[in-house]
Amino acid sequence: MDVTEVSAEQEIDDLKMQLDALRNQYTQKVSSLEQKIRYYQNIIDKCPAVVYTCQASGDFGAIFVGSNIKAVTGYEREQFMENASFWIDRIHPDDCKVVCKQVEKLFECEYCECEYRFLHANGHYIWLSDRVNLVRDANGEPLEMVGYLIDVTERVIAEKELMEYQTELENRVMVRTEKLNRINKTLEKEIIERRAIGKALMDSEQRYRILATHSPVGIFHIDANEQCFYVNERISQICGISANEAMGLGWQKGLHPEDFASMYEAWNDAKAHQKLFKEEYRFIRPDGSIVWVVGSIAHQKDEAGNIVGYIGTLTDITKLRQAGEQLRQHQVKLAGAEQRNAVGEMASTIAHEINQPLAAIANYAGASLLRLKAKKTSPQVLGMIEKIASLSERLGEMVRRLKILFSKGEMQKEATHVSDIVDTVINFVEKEIQLGQIEIQVNKAEGLPIIYVDRINIEQVLLNILRNAIEAMEDAKTINKKITLSIVRHDDDQIKFIIVDTGPGISKNVLNNIFEPFVTTKQKGMGVGLALAKSIVTAHNGSLFSENLASGCQFTIIFPIQEKN
Repeated sequence: MDVTEVSAEQEIDDLKMQLDALRNQYTQKVSSLEQKIRYYQNIIDKCPAVVYTCQASGDFGAIFVGSNIKAVTGYEREQFMENASFWIDRIHPDDCKVVCKQVEKLFECEYCECEYRFLHANGHYIWLSDRVNLVRDANGEPLEMVGYLIDVTERVIAEKELMEYQTELENRVMVRTEKLNRINKTLEKEIIERRAIGKALMDSEQRYRILATHSPVGIFHIDANEQCFYVNERISQICGISANEAMGLGWQKGLHPEDFASMYEAWNDAKAHQKLFKEEYRFIRPDGSIVWVVGSIAHQKDEAGNIVGYIGTLTDITKLRQAGEQLRQHQVKLAGAEQRNAVGEMASTIAHEINQPLAAIANYAGASLLRLKAKKTSPQVLGMIEKIASLSERLGEMVRRLKILFSKGEMQKEATHVSDIVDTVINFVEKEIQLGQIEIQVNKAEGLPIIYVDRINIEQVLLNILRNAIEAMEDAKTINKKITLSIVRHDDDQIKFIIVDTGPGISKNVLNNIFEPFVTTKQKGMGVGLALAKSIVTAHNGSLFSENLASGCQFTIIFPIQEKN
């Protein structure tokens, strides 16, 4: 063997040794790679996320799917790798469009992620979170898509429950907020109302304080022991004492001695029966003047019904009492005038009836005396005839004087307003009208003048006619009782009074003689009232007449408006 052959064999041996070394090195690397593959495979299989790869074009078929896909979806990984549409067919129909849009986005952004519902092998949908990266080759062309899937069903359900709970909580908060807003508005309204009430109470308190202070009626307040602790200014004006002097029992010092016992008797009775006290009595002022008052006292009780004090008022009625006294005196005067006029009218009538026979007796006595003297009759007979003539003349004079004594004599005329006469007359018959349940209507024309008349006599005329109407309607039992009194101007210089009633009227055989003495339609009437009224009106140069209406009777009085001479 030559050197060349030995050298070739040596090179072959060296190459074998190098080849063996390379084989050993390759084997070691393959073993190392297999170990790493198994390691990563184990990591991928143990990972909760399912790693996968798929084609970046065509049907996007799966290239690799982690074996843990079954644990997540219930399907074998071969089912995904053998059927390219296996994955897309099991996505929820409502989520397909979203997934497809995300895949389209992948080619623009190199990355996409989405969550969708996937049909599990058990027939129920699960939620998957899918994260995908696009892998390109050296030329930048899409090579494959690498991604991983995670089962996020529990998280999605938890988030959904959390969202529902949050929504419910928000709703509760909203409801609570609305309720609080309503409560707040109610409170604000109550605050406004309470402020308004408070202001109203303050205004009311101020108003009542002003009213109490400046009231035209005296106001006082006493406690349960009858000790006075408040009086207003009017009390001081009425009683003539200061507020301090009226405190306690000081107000009693001004009570009139004659009224003290009766007033306290009525007060004790009001307290015993817990009723309103109201009495009229007098106070004597420090200057000695006397004032009439109406005292009213009401009980003040607490919530339990216990009497804690008394609130009272004093009203000065001095002028009213004086006016009442004047009215009473006027009534007495009017009644006296009526009586005198009636007697005077009767006396005039009697005098008229007696004067004629007396005059005849006197004439016959005078004529008889002349004849008897001519025949030289016995002086005794002449004396008797002379006595008859003298007595008849004396009796005539007595009748004339009696007529003057009972007649009204000269009328006492005075300036009087027509309205005052009417008001006085209506006041006189007010009680009779109320008792008879009669409606009275008074019509006064505007601009009625002041007239110059004998007021008492004119009032007597109106009273007589009104009372006749009242009695006529009462006796006839008229259903709708009404009297109308109208006062109007008649021409320019006369006043007309028209009195109309709804009574039975006056019978025809009496109507023409109604104003004559002793003519009456009443069973117990004397027949002098209208005759007297006629004479009074005539004395004022007036006229009085009556007439029947369709329902009732009408009296008309007309007399001139006379000026004082």
